[in-house]
Formats: sequence, C-alpha cells, structure tokens
Amino acid sequence: MDDTDSQARKPIPPKIIFEDDPVERETDENSSDGGSREASSDEESVVDHGPRTVVSARYLISRRLVRSSINLSPQKFRLGTRNVVATGAPTDWAHPNVLRLVVHRTIFQSLMEALHRWLPPLIRSWISASFPEWFLPAKIILKRQKKGWTEEFETETATYEKLRPLQGLVIPVYYGQVDFQGVRAIVLSDVGGSSIADPEGATLKAAEIQPLFHQAISAVASLGIFQEDPKLDNFMLVDRGGQKAVMLVDFERVDTELPKEDRAEYVGYDVAHLMRRYRNHLQCLKSDGLLLNHKALE
Repeated sequence: MDDTDSQARKPIPPKIIFEDDPVERETDENSSDGGSREASSDEESVVDHGPRTVVSARYLISRRLVRSSINLSPQKFRLGTRNVVATGAPTDWAHPNVLRLVVHRTIFQSLMEALHRWLPPLIRSWISASFPEWFLPAKIILKRQKKGWTEEFETETATYEKLRPLQGLVIPVYYGQVDFQGVRAIVLSDVGGSSIADPEGATLKAAEIQPLFHQAISAVASLGIFQEDPKLDNFMLVDRGGQKAVMLVDFERVDTELPKEDRAEYVGYDVAHLMRRYRNHLQCLKSDGLLLNHKALE
C-alpha cells in the first residue's frame, strides 16, 4: 500500500441524499484523499449533523419498498462444481450490486446433505471446506464488482480469506468467487438482521450498541484489518438466541499496515467515530418520524 492509500478516511459530507445514481454517488464520496484517521473523525462530528431532508426520508422509505416489491427472475451461476439457481432482489436501493438470494434446493443437494451427516466428523469437515457449494445456506448474498472497482473487489476477496477464522462470527461466511452475467462477484452468507443505517437496525441505546461495535471491530483488528470507511451501513445488527450482536460487512477498502501496538488506539478511534454517527442517526430518524424505538434516545 502506497502513501496515498495509507491515508485514513476523508471527512464524510452531511447526510443529505440526492436523487442521483446511488453507485456513482458512493464512488464519488469514497474516491478523495483525506487526513489522519483521528482528525477526520473529529471533523465528521461537525459536518455530519442536523435532520435529514424530506428527500432523505423518501430514500429510507424507498429502501423498504425495494425489498418488498422487486423480485428477480431465477438467477444462475456456477460455484465450484455446482450450477447454483437462486431468486431474490437487491438488498436495498443504495446497493443495487448486492443481491439477497434464496437458493433453489435440488434433489442431489438433499442427497449430499443426508450422506454428509453420516460421515465421521473429520471427513465431514474436509468435505464441507472443499465443496462449500453443496452446503450453501437457504439464503445467500451475491455481491457484484462495481464498474471500475477492480482493486477494491480484489481487496475484499483477499480480506475475507485473511479473516477466515472470524467468518460466521463477526463477518459473513465467504463461499467463493463466481462469474455472474459477465461480471465478477463473491458469494457470502446472509447474516440476517438489519443494517444499522436503517430504522430497523437503529433500535438500541448508545450504551447498548457501543460494546457491540467495540467487540466486532476489535475481533477484525486482531487479525490486522481495519475498514477505511467504517460507516453505519457497513454494520449489521443481528439476533443470536435473544442476544444482540454486530457483524461487519464490506471490506473493499481496508488498512492492513497498522502496527500491533497501535491497533487498540485505532479501535477506540473507530468506535468513537461510529458512536458520534449513531447518536446523530437516532436524532435524524426521530426528526423524520422513522425512529422505531424511542427508548434508544434515553
């Protein structure tokens, strides 16, 4: 990573949504250089304030409408030794390149799973790791490479490999890379839950969600990975047997060169940065009439 890449995230502009192309907007917002990680977090606490506009409220509502009204025809792609057929829709309006799919089960898959259960544990683990395509969960995520984002796509693929010990715990399970309609894509597990950038994911009090942010970021940092753009929509609030947890998604831009002795300090920076945005986010949702749990502001 060169000197420019090693610069931490740039200040993020105020949360005002315009009716333009969401992918292009995301590209523009993430393409500039910035100052230090600590300094940019302080600046964000100043520029990211105030209630969202009416356009922003429509944006949030449109995300719900996309989930409920858009269905794709069955999609097919080859993963390893299997032709996977699945049906679904974009996860939300802002990320049309990310599809949430329901896998169509086959008789052969059911047979493979039945035989798999009878095998000794060591052989079962080896088969699952060698041929994950035959043991996909019912719901998966297919994330296509965005136009012009070759380096970011390769970074994310490599990062999931580096974070393999954490897959299924604080990040999605990575099943592999595929060709989808002539575009590279990665196949991930669907962690469920809701994006913390959505009203459904912003239901906890600040004191409740702060340790969850810290736990997830610390786990990834322990393997030398830091997101360069820790935004609320890169975190999912999930339920695990009645206990809330936070999972990280999106590793297109990461920092892998922080010395071990500095990692704890930067975890603190990122958590503080997210908490400022989260508190502001709750106020914005309240102003827009979209806050689902008013106790979150207590």
